[in-house]
Amino acid sequence: MRIQQFLEDQELAESTKWGYERDLKAFAQFAGCQEQEPTEDAIRNYIRELRKRARSNSHISRILYSLKRYCLGAGLDLFKPGRIQIPGFEFRTILPSDVITEDQLMALMDAAGTPLEKALVAVLYDSGCRIGELLRLDAEADMDWEHGVLYITGKGSKRRREAIALYPETFTLLQEYRDWRGIKAGPLFPYRYHDIRKWVQLLAARAKVTFPRHSLMHNLRHARAGHMRKAGVPIDVIADQLRHRNISTTLRIYARFAPEELRDRGQPPPWARKNKEGSE
Repeated sequence: MRIQQFLEDQELAESTKWGYERDLKAFAQFAGCQEQEPTEDAIRNYIRELRKRARSNSHISRILYSLKRYCLGAGLDLFKPGRIQIPGFEFRTILPSDVITEDQLMALMDAAGTPLEKALVAVLYDSGCRIGELLRLDAEADMDWEHGVLYITGKGSKRRREAIALYPETFTLLQEYRDWRGIKAGPLFPYRYHDIRKWVQLLAARAKVTFPRHSLMHNLRHARAGHMRKAGVPIDVIADQLRHRNISTTLRIYARFAPEELRDRGQPPPWARKNKEGSE
């Protein structure tokens, strides 16, 4: 498989290319086709192997989309309708145990030794932005330094640009990082995806914080939404913070948070109402 040539021909974010490379190399190693193009039988065998490993439909879909894009670039018609079916993505429900706690978040901040580390944790959590969105921030075009607002260009083909107002304390950390780094124009975080991932991993080890099962870079985003949900923040506000196009997406992912809030919205049972009325 001509994986490197395929990646060079794609106009994709670095993190996306890394994901394609990882998936394609894993398939090539399984199928033993490093020097030849994939076949339909090899792909079907790989799907069966992934199901044996109890991989989710979302995991299998991600790999198949990588293979499909590669096959299209190589002129292979393996994914025509009726041949290899790609399962649909599943909405993953995030549990409170899946995200770091506020105490762990503060441990990360306390262990941060440079303005860069403090800014990374603060901005990723406070804004709820994705790592790709963070790397697209421009120090001039996307930052309103006077009012503490950043403009995030989202993922996808439409790339919507939306304003996020950071808390003053977060914005102060961002300004300190900017001055420390000496950035006046261009990318605010002129780094690679894997550099930032490595720095956050080292910071977590230093703070003795173990990230739950979800990716550490996306965990801060999940933690932000989960903590807001537990605090009783309306779901539409959380959806705006995460820049979800559909509020049902936010509900399905964070449905398990804030049972007290859901309880308090309902009608109390008669004995609860009687006790309350008696106490008055």
